[in-house]
Amino acid sequence: MMLLVESNFVIELAALQEEVDEAELLVQSAERREHRLFVPAFSLAEPFETYARWSKQRKQSSNDFATQLRQLARSRDHADLVNASQTIIAVFSSSTIVQSKRLNQTLARLIRCATVLPLDEHVIERSIEAQNEFDFEAQDAVVFASVEAGLREDDDEDDRLFITRDRSGFLRSKVVEHFRGLRCDVVPAIGPALGRMKQTGVGGGARPA
Repeated sequence: MMLLVESNFVIELAALQEEVDEAELLVQSAERREHRLFVPAFSLAEPFETYARWSKQRKQSSNDFATQLRQLARSRDHADLVNASQTIIAVFSSSTIVQSKRLNQTLARLIRCATVLPLDEHVIERSIEAQNEFDFEAQDAVVFASVEAGLREDDDEDDRLFITRDRSGFLRSKVVEHFRGLRCDVVPAIGPALGRMKQTGVGGGARPA
């Protein structure tokens, strides 16, 4: 089976989000070479932008929170809030460090067990066309072009799934039909993809603790 994923899969795994257990099982299965996992090079880089945005938002929230607490702490009724604020600010700071480390570990792991779909001049040219053809945002167009190129190049596999949680980008009828023409089903979540994979007799390991 050929499984293709995009940036949301990487973030799901690295940030321990809702479907992390299912994502973990898919990666473990790929590490055992029970199926083939493909990820666009762009989708390995795009999470850095997401994490940078999260970090900026946390820093701004932390600064705003600290300012408000300092103002409250000027009152004798709330003087004990200073210590509480330091604890929460420390959590904001440490979470950024921990998540960044986990992202780097996840990327290193995926590179070892997945085929990285290159971001070359042909993909860039196709992504520009796809923006007009499918009304894509620029980032989605690059992912689309990468996945499309991977499907066209590796035409032997019968079971082909593109896993995406980007409903506004890839779960539109025109896009779904286009991938179906390439014998690839678009799956809107990791769980259903895991179920499809188990039907083929692979990926049936126990859920991570």
